[in-house]
Amino acid sequence: MTQKIIAVTGATGQQGNAVARRMLAEGWQVRALTRDSAKPAAQALAALGAEVLPGDLDSRAELEAAFQGAQAVFSVQNYWLPTVGFDGEVRQGKLVVDAAKTAGIQNFIYSSVGAAHRGEGQKHFASKHLIEQYLQASGLTYTILRPAAFMENYNFPWTKPAILNGAFPSMGLPADKPLQLIAVEDIAAFVALALAHPQQYAGQTLELAGDQPSETQAAAIIAKVLGRPVAVTPPQANSTVPADEMQAMVRFFSGKSYDADIPALRQRYPGLLTLEQWLRKNGWENAQPEAAPEGQGNWS
Repeated sequence: MTQKIIAVTGATGQQGNAVARRMLAEGWQVRALTRDSAKPAAQALAALGAEVLPGDLDSRAELEAAFQGAQAVFSVQNYWLPTVGFDGEVRQGKLVVDAAKTAGIQNFIYSSVGAAHRGEGQKHFASKHLIEQYLQASGLTYTILRPAAFMENYNFPWTKPAILNGAFPSMGLPADKPLQLIAVEDIAAFVALALAHPQQYAGQTLELAGDQPSETQAAAIIAKVLGRPVAVTPPQANSTVPADEMQAMVRFFSGKSYDADIPALRQRYPGLLTLEQWLRKNGWENAQPEAAPEGQGNWS
């Protein structure tokens, strides 16, 4: 049987990298799209057998070339890059759809955001919802995945050192308010499921989460894994997110927030990680305190 080909956008980012690795493990031929093939993450994918290709999401020519002969596309954009933002994300998301349609892609998997249709004014929700609507009207066979907040957010260079030193930075949510979380590798697992069972997942929009601790519970779980106390601390300004966007996010998280059906998801995929499982799998067990780096990075 001819090996199936999937083109993965943002292959050096968190989601794209996880999807590329998962689909390689599933026996697919992976075309890993990146703007910089010299990145260590791109070279690591090449070493695993991926074909690393130019993947500027603002270049329709590069996208169409990468999609030719492929059966599937995984599409994700990074709103938080300085050169992207609201307009850039919408433009790029639509361009990937258009290129996929020209190339005759059979299965298009789009990673959006949980509850994209009812954000509380978050621009990075509204941009993804516009892309969803464009995809739905395109005529492509699609599956939309809507992940909750990433467990990987705890690895941010301005978050992890604080937590390892015993201070869990609050976003200002009510103490008992659950916040749904998802491991990036589990997003990739649902991409694999959607492609393994295309008739079941075609036309579906699926909310994704694997756990839903409150901030107090999350701090307690991390303390258990670290083996030492961790306390929730008051919110601090984060220069990577504009104040109005952060305020909108807090309104959303404090209200209805994400609403993935975690038990139903676990029936589909029993390997879905809880926060404790993710922490133990990703080097947090008995991890020692570390110094915070100078400056702050971008969300991705």
